[in-house]
Amino acid sequence: PNVLITIDVETSIGGAFAYPDHLRPVGAEKRIFGNINGTEYGIPLIMDILDRHDLKGTFFVEPLCSYYFGETMVKEVCHRILERGHD
Repeated sequence: PNVLITIDVETSIGGAFAYPDHLRPVGAEKRIFGNINGTEYGIPLIMDILDRHDLKGTFFVEPLCSYYFGETMVKEVCHRILERGHD
């Protein structure tokens, strides 16, 4: 049987709706790319693992975060997924 590997790709509001004076949404660097001290543990790592095993993933990118982070960020996320040959 075929197996479809899917990954939800989302930023986080991080409590900003409830506490807009104190909290801000969490963007792609942390929530999508998983950047910690210059190393990416998010979707780049997932794609590395998939590539290592000759697999392709389908990444569901949530576009409404462009309201907070802009279209450029969403386009960058999609571009990085597509340039690696994933959906």
